[in-house]
Amino acid sequence: MNNQTGCTCHFNPASQVCACCEAGACQCPLPNMHQCVQCGKESSDCGQRESDDDDDDYPPPPPPPPHHHHHRL
Repeated sequence: MNNQTGCTCHFNPASQVCACCEAGACQCPLPNMHQCVQCGKESSDCGQRESDDDDDDYPPPPPPPPHHHHHRL
């Protein structure tokens, strides 16, 4: 979903060259205005390559299931 253009820029409403973001995604600030990331992740995810065409970064493993410790008295 990166490198898209044609939507209004958050930083310049008069410009229509920024990414079109899906619900829950936010535009990255310059210089990555053609990229969308999950809202709240702009500072960490903007400028990162997406892993749809390369296998450099694998998705993080799912968290381990919670451990329930049953202590017998």
